Formats: sequence, structure tokens, C-alpha cells
Amino acid sequence: MKVDWNNKLLRNFIYIETTLGKKHLKINLFGIKLSFNISLKKHTNNIYLKTADGKLKKIKKIKGLKVIFKNSDSTVIINEPAIKFGNSKIILGKNCLFEIGAKTKDELTKVSRVNFTMGKNSKIIIGDNLFFGGGHVALNENSSLTIGNDCLFSYGLNFMIGEAHSLINSKTQENIPITGNVVIGDRVWIGMNSTILKNAQLGNDIIVGTCSVVSKKFDTPNIAIAGNPARIIKENISWKK
Repeated sequence: MKVDWNNKLLRNFIYIETTLGKKHLKINLFGIKLSFNISLKKHTNNIYLKTADGKLKKIKKIKGLKVIFKNSDSTVIINEPAIKFGNSKIILGKNCLFEIGAKTKDELTKVSRVNFTMGKNSKIIIGDNLFFGGGHVALNENSSLTIGNDCLFSYGLNFMIGEAHSLINSKTQENIPITGNVVIGDRVWIGMNSTILKNAQLGNDIIVGTCSVVSKKFDTPNIAIAGNPARIIKENISWKK
């Protein structure tokens, strides 16, 4: 049935007003008056494929990667030629950016069984040719993770960039900042079941031993670190995928 919205009698029962950027739906039904406010502000979340020349193509989904937008104004960018995902997930809060590089080499490159959780205003930027065998990456709000090119991450890894609970100064009762930034260079190999904590930094060509906990800066290239907390155990070494 077609509704004639120009009918004067119908307009006496249902009509719409717009005031101060909001849409007000008002209904008058046999003397019963109802009013609903509907915000006109648009909240956008987008997933893009990015070509080599920087052009963005909007897409709805990525095979092997579940994308969950918990709020608004967040973006996921997958550079082409895209790497493969398997049974992985990204949960994004408000105003987040996740970007991952392309597969540019004929070598081990895939992200499998990895859960990314991003708090408000957080950012993850990943370079080309990443292999990530499995783990959990969690960022508090206003935190960031940067990963370089040609990295090899084993399974069972935890990137804990922030704290799970609020921290308070016992004397002043003031909140202690729990944000942090982690920077990982090119050609970094992280062994299985290792943990990377907030404000950790790893330079280029570094190996992180199995079950290590990294919480500080290591900027010397061609070293191996291991332990809890991690320390330098070898120098002048390299590795291959």
C-alpha cells in the first residue's frame, strides 16, 4: 500500500521536525503524543584495500579476518598484494587505525590465529611480509604498535601495550598513565610464548628467544635477547625465514 505523505489528515498524526542538528520524530495518535530524538551525526567505519599507488578501495570484509567495530570513526587498511589471514580477529574502539603491509616476497607470510584488541585512539601500523603464527595484541587507549618489514613472529605471543586495570598513586590518589608505545624494527624474529610489554623497543635484525619478556629498549642490530626480563645473550648474528 502506498502512503500519501502529503495527506493533511496523516500529517496531523505524524510529522518530523529538525532542530539544532537533531531530527525529532513526533507522533500524535488520538491525543497520545510521543516524541523521539534521532541524532543526524554520521559515524563511519571503513575497511579498505590499498593499491601500490596509494588508491583506496572500500570493501566489506577480508577472508580469514573478522573485523568488529565497537564504536565509530575507525579504519582498517590492507595493502595489496594482500597477505593471507587465517582465523584472526580485530576489535576496534573509537577512532582507531589498523594498517598492514603487503606480501612483496615469495616467502613465509601470513597472520594466523591472532586477536587484535584496540582501545580508543589507538594505532597499529605493520610493514610488509609479516608472519605471525598466533597470539594476542592488546592496546590501551592512546597507545600504538609499529612493526617493520620482514618480521617473523611465532605462536603464543602476547603484546600487552598498557595495563588491564587502572593504576592509582596510593599517596595522591591520582591516576597513573597506562598508555604506551611499542616499536619493532625490520627483520625481528620473536620466539614462541614471548611477551612484549608497553614501551618496549626492538631495533633491526634482532632475535627474541622463547618465553622472553621484553619491557625495555634494545636498539643494537644483530643481537639475540632472552629471559625474564630479556637481556642480550648473543651478538653479531643473523637469521633467515
